[in-house]
Amino acid sequence: MIRLEGVCLPLPGFELADITIQIEKGTHLFLVGPSGSGKTLLLETIAGLHPQVTGKVIINGRDMTGTPPESRGIGLLYQDYALFPHLDVRENVEFGLRARGLAEGDRRARSALLLQKFGLSSFGDRYPGTLSGGERQRVALARAIAAGQDILLLDEPFAAIDPELRSRVFEEVADIIHSNNLTVIQVSHSRDEAYALADSVAVMMNGRIVQSGTRKEVFSHPKTPGIAQFLGYENLLCCMPQKAAEGKLFLTAGNCIFISPGTSDMGFPHIACIRASDIRINADNTQPDGTLCRTEGIITGVVEEEHGVKVVLDCGVPIVARLSWNEQSDLRVYRGQSVTVSIPPECIHVIPYSPGDTQGKNNNRERTVKNECRVV
Repeated sequence: MIRLEGVCLPLPGFELADITIQIEKGTHLFLVGPSGSGKTLLLETIAGLHPQVTGKVIINGRDMTGTPPESRGIGLLYQDYALFPHLDVRENVEFGLRARGLAEGDRRARSALLLQKFGLSSFGDRYPGTLSGGERQRVALARAIAAGQDILLLDEPFAAIDPELRSRVFEEVADIIHSNNLTVIQVSHSRDEAYALADSVAVMMNGRIVQSGTRKEVFSHPKTPGIAQFLGYENLLCCMPQKAAEGKLFLTAGNCIFISPGTSDMGFPHIACIRASDIRINADNTQPDGTLCRTEGIITGVVEEEHGVKVVLDCGVPIVARLSWNEQSDLRVYRGQSVTVSIPPECIHVIPYSPGDTQGKNNNRERTVKNECRVV
């Protein structure tokens, strides 16, 4: 178990501020957030690489604040691999086992198993300089796991792995983590990785944890428009509530009437957060069945993408939808077409608007949600 209590780390031009979070044993926590938000710095702080930290870093019930890294029982894997260039692949994987005094036979058995799991069985005698980036990253991950640490800190461990191999590595890593009841904190920019592996998620912005919880809680109920934008909600629409009845909130934006679970104060604007993939388009203008939020729209843009088509609609407010290639093949949408747009109410997440809400800082730019409809 890891518990951080009011952890602060001031650095020139940046600081980690009041980090308080608890990660239970056996949990796989994903740290996500924009570049420069402090994710890697927080990993290093937990590992003990920044002795000037204040607050408490408690590991397995012991206050480790000020304890050197080698005494914390933590494996840290950096994005740049940090393999030993003078050791071959097998020796790199066995390095931590040798340091712990394991017998040669035990070392060989464990390294052979991990090399097989990560598709590296034929690489044992090769040196890091002869490997591709993805191969080196797999070796580094195998080395971190081979050491048998109870806690693993992983900084973008799958970034350089080829896409066709990535899903298999996901499965192998998940199996190793769960079978050994490891506690893992993983930095990632990939929502796909978080969906595949995370038990819980913490969102970092500007050196602070701004939301944490289970994967479902965080991805389905972002607390602010900034978090929603980062988590992939393409439509952030400023709405006005009209009424609340029977546990449902009715809001309007442009020509749209949105229905969302819950109640709220009337007379104050809200932000409706909607993923583009949750918006349905019907080209024959059939009447609604009463269970969906529906409106009429005109297609103003159709953009082909890798996995489908992005459709931009004018519904009195601009709305972005995404269709798979199969959906586009059936619908054959085109610019200027009039369509019916429908959204399941459970796919609309509503956040009360506050003038202080921001969409996070990315590349040193801050954008504030204005009192108007937005598509991001």
